[in-house]
Amino acid sequence: MPSGTMSDHSHHAPCCFVIPPYVLNNIVNHPSAPESAKTYARAALQLTGNIHQRRNDFIAQRLNATQSTGVVPGIIQNNNTSSSATATTTKRLNRKVYSASNTEILDYTLLRSEGDAATSDVAENECYDGFGSTFKFYSDIFDRNSINNAGITLVGTVHFKNAYSNAQWDGAQMIFGDGDGTFFNRFTASLDVIGHELTHGVTQYTANLIYQGQSGALNESMSDVFGIMVKQYKLNQTSAQSNWLIGPELWTSRVNGVALRSMSSPGTAYNDTVLGKDPQTATYSEVLSTNYPDTYDHGGVHIYSGVPNRAFYLVATNLGGYSWDRAGRIWWGVLTGGKLRSTANFHDFAKLTCDQAETLYGASVKEVVEKAWKDVGVEVGKVKTVVGTWAGSHSSSRLEIAFTLSTGTLKGIGSTTFNDKTSIFNIISGSYGPDRSLRFEVKYESPNTSNESFTGTMYPDGDAISGTWESVDRAAYVAAGWPDNDILLGSFNVIKTSDFEMVL
Repeated sequence: MPSGTMSDHSHHAPCCFVIPPYVLNNIVNHPSAPESAKTYARAALQLTGNIHQRRNDFIAQRLNATQSTGVVPGIIQNNNTSSSATATTTKRLNRKVYSASNTEILDYTLLRSEGDAATSDVAENECYDGFGSTFKFYSDIFDRNSINNAGITLVGTVHFKNAYSNAQWDGAQMIFGDGDGTFFNRFTASLDVIGHELTHGVTQYTANLIYQGQSGALNESMSDVFGIMVKQYKLNQTSAQSNWLIGPELWTSRVNGVALRSMSSPGTAYNDTVLGKDPQTATYSEVLSTNYPDTYDHGGVHIYSGVPNRAFYLVATNLGGYSWDRAGRIWWGVLTGGKLRSTANFHDFAKLTCDQAETLYGASVKEVVEKAWKDVGVEVGKVKTVVGTWAGSHSSSRLEIAFTLSTGTLKGIGSTTFNDKTSIFNIISGSYGPDRSLRFEVKYESPNTSNESFTGTMYPDGDAISGTWESVDRAAYVAAGWPDNDILLGSFNVIKTSDFEMVL
């Protein structure tokens, strides 16, 4: 009997789709794309859009979830949990593969349970085998008992919708489309994609990285990192032998591209007339020079993930041998060690990987990790003052600030630019603490612009500040009926561009 529709599963946690929405949008909007492909892309986008409408609820649930479980209690359906499994339970590989029979009904027809013989359904066999390879990797290398470390059943639904052009982890199970046949092949064909999506489940039960902005990019990167290791382990490949490509089986021969993403060279995986050019960033400076709203790929999670992806590639290849021997264990230690905040950014994660490398392997390996992060533009260990000029993003706006500092008191001037309109402000009530926390209010010159209050943290290298801001009149605006959106609050990220001495 069917256990539920897509909506029954998806409201518990953010769905993590392997095909970013901007790729599907390019198909929908390109004049030469076949109408059938546009129809299937629209259908996939609609599902993505429905999930995005519930994003704020997902984030709130994740923030309230405990680090030990990573999910809201009750998230996993009865049919894909073990009744009494705990972290000490004997390892338990249990797989169930269903067919949606081209509907949106999950678990519609059971095709295969653990131990059953293979069937004539290619997608079912690929799903079943991919689950087995992923379980074996986590069990052999990290001694993990399925994705929740408690023997949870790995459940997958294949043949979801008609020619559905995506695959995703929905918080409870894997869902695979058959692809449109024009641009996309079936989504069970790629082992690293299966490993990628199941790793979203591992992250859900460990660090629980919020699926937005840099923390969301780290979430995506974790899935690429461990997904590629699942494939490398299955093929017995060293770091030097791997192609470091995510989803090379997904594109049809019509697409000008080698894969969905390249971990060794982010931004080069495809360059297609219809699909566009791979937009992944390879350096932190590219992250700071762009700004994606929350409504665009959850703030660029699939785009910015190229930075930590390349950092891992550099660590693994520079250390040599198998990627899981040292590089993978460093990343695993950070993911599961309890120190990684759910809202972590790249600097947080880089610092933790350096610390983990030194703890596990000593100073020489730490130097390799530090250099890898430096090569992608994230420097760890430098200490500087906040004094200087800073530039970056302020939600959808460009933000520039000139800070001065005296005995913990921040002063300065700055500007925001949006749609080519620049607003000048002065910093008032500013403070900088020994814990590297900053608080300041900006007072705009125009009496028609509300002041804003900023709270942020200067990260260990002293070259980046990230935080949140909101209008000091936010409550009054909301009470008056304004939408509570990025006009009234949001995030800011700035990087130091120069040091100076200035007397105001």
